[in-house]
Amino acid sequence: MQPITQGDSVTLAHGEMRVTLLTPWSKLYRRTRFSRVGFISEVWYGDVCFTTAEETPDGQRADCGMGLCCEYKCPGLDAKVPVGQTWLKPGVGLVTREAEPWDFKSACHAKDTPTTLETGGDWARFESLSEIVNGYGYHEKRRIDVLDDSIRVTAEFINTGSHEWDLVEYSHNFLSFHGQRIDQHHHLLLPTVAKKPELSDESGTIQRWNGLDWSGIPTHCFLYRYPDTCDASFAWHLYRDNSPCSVAERISEKPCHMQVWGSDRCLSPEAFVPIHIKPGESKTWTREWFFTK
Repeated sequence: MQPITQGDSVTLAHGEMRVTLLTPWSKLYRRTRFSRVGFISEVWYGDVCFTTAEETPDGQRADCGMGLCCEYKCPGLDAKVPVGQTWLKPGVGLVTREAEPWDFKSACHAKDTPTTLETGGDWARFESLSEIVNGYGYHEKRRIDVLDDSIRVTAEFINTGSHEWDLVEYSHNFLSFHGQRIDQHHHLLLPTVAKKPELSDESGTIQRWNGLDWSGIPTHCFLYRYPDTCDASFAWHLYRDNSPCSVAERISEKPCHMQVWGSDRCLSPEAFVPIHIKPGESKTWTREWFFTK
């Protein structure tokens, strides 16, 4: 066991799996959207990289997500404090309220929640303890294990405040099979989606009974939301024709809704977990990603 107190990233490895994690204080991600705790910036399995970084439409690096990065959505929490004061965003810290409502593009300032990081060769453990802000507080424990062909994240969220937490947590998965563009050879299975609505855009996405296909390289970014979900062994499964490469995610409970975002450069299927925790109570859940090559 090794405590980590400096540096921008650490690398975990097990067999052919290699995973890069950003440290909570890393200069490589300072925005307030994604959790700074347990941020997986890159995943390699053998000689195949399964993740990428978000890019702008002209191919430039966007100052936002990469890899497998989680976010706690906090609907309306910023609106409860006056402009110029702070509100508590789990996984990030104390965020300064601005005149405009917070959204995922906000570049506002945030003070980190105090977090410790310990690592072994193939595991990392984060522990965060926030201060109490406007009646909200939390103690989070997050462990990442790298296994033979998978990654497991176990999260425990404890409510230390006097107000109930009403959140959703998801992982924004910036997936790519070693930089190959999304095209007609990619297929996304969505077994947890109970009802698949008709698609109305012109990106080239095709709705199938069991998921999504593409008629060719998407012409622009796309976003689909699926509010009706059901229990399934996997939340989603992405694979490519005539290739052994695939990736799938399994979570420990039924998602409250699903979402698929993507472009020609990456694909992000997202499974949302509801977090409703009364003062003094806690919730534990797991996410696992499985890879083939």
